[in-house]
Amino acid sequence: MPIPVGTYYQKKELGNGTVATIENNVVDTVTAGEEINFGVAVNIKDGKAVTATSAPIMGIAIKRNRIDGDDYNALPDDKFKAGELIGVLRKGGISVPITTDVSRYDFATVNSDGTFKTAGAGDGVVGRFKTDGYAGKTAIVQVELTDMGITAPASDNSSSNNNQPTTKQDTQPTTTDKGGKQ
Repeated sequence: MPIPVGTYYQKKELGNGTVATIENNVVDTVTAGEEINFGVAVNIKDGKAVTATSAPIMGIAIKRNRIDGDDYNALPDDKFKAGELIGVLRKGGISVPITTDVSRYDFATVNSDGTFKTAGAGDGVVGRFKTDGYAGKTAIVQVELTDMGITAPASDNSSSNNNQPTTKQDTQPTTTDKGGKQ
């Protein structure tokens, strides 16, 4: 017979990277380009997921259903390894590590290590917190990420700016005169 007290098995807050809502979620599968902790913001660099250092972000790393280790003690150090396929949440609610106290409905932004905090003046917003949370713990953030309205560097869409798409045209289109000459 199970013990009817859920806190004997898990803390009140959800673990990093736990999908937290039952709504329709949008998840992409991406290859990790480096070690990535569960629940951190990620971006794309050279076609692979890397820990995001600022907004905008591509998504949030979803934790896996197993421990990559020999026993339960491996759990605190578990993370995705470079080359591993990972799930990245682009729309939905997910539990994330926070570095500041947050309140429900605060705007969320990203720290330089991919963790989350309340957005201040001038910070890029990536979503809203759906729960209160204390610094050093987790909170649920709601995201619906799109790539609209962001600008990449004029040089190209490479790793220099986390491979975000551009909304500006970098070159003038080729035109022809009525005679068909360019």
